[in-house]
Amino acid sequence: MRVVGLLASFWAIPVITWEPVLRKVVSDKNYDNVFSVYGAFEDFAWSAAAVIKRLKWTKLALLYEASPLCSPLVEQLEREMLGSTLASEASKNVIQMHRLGQDLSRIKTLTRTVVICSGQSTLVSVMAEADKAGMTSGYYAFLHLNFDPTPLPGGQGDGQRSPLDVVLQLGQFHPEREQ
Repeated sequence: MRVVGLLASFWAIPVITWEPVLRKVVSDKNYDNVFSVYGAFEDFAWSAAAVIKRLKWTKLALLYEASPLCSPLVEQLEREMLGSTLASEASKNVIQMHRLGQDLSRIKTLTRTVVICSGQSTLVSVMAEADKAGMTSGYYAFLHLNFDPTPLPGGQGDGQRSPLDVVLQLGQFHPEREQ
């Protein structure tokens, strides 16, 4: 994003992204044509930490995709949690589909609170697996750090319960998912 930002500033072309960026990109004069809907990773992680604090969640499992978006965001969220002694980490797992069931079974024994950073399709797979593991009854809490502008499937008023119904979304707002 830094290279794109420099070129955009040089050519006076605005760049708008739906993803958080490094604070340097949104605060440096060299990148004055770069706009992020979410601001900096640090700000979004702080917002997630504020939600976690407000809900009084103290022991978390972090489940995330190894991606240019989720990896730095989860690292920043860890710094926010450790810096404020807000919550302790019970488990930290990179999502790997071939062992997702095992990871969720282990998480299930450690904590009731799972923070997920992933794309929509991965979230659907994670929650389907969580449903199989008996984690979508309401006893477990899921917070999804969501950057995808497309709505999640389900929750369309069709009367069918979806494993996604128990996921609290932080990020994109989709009114059709509200009940």
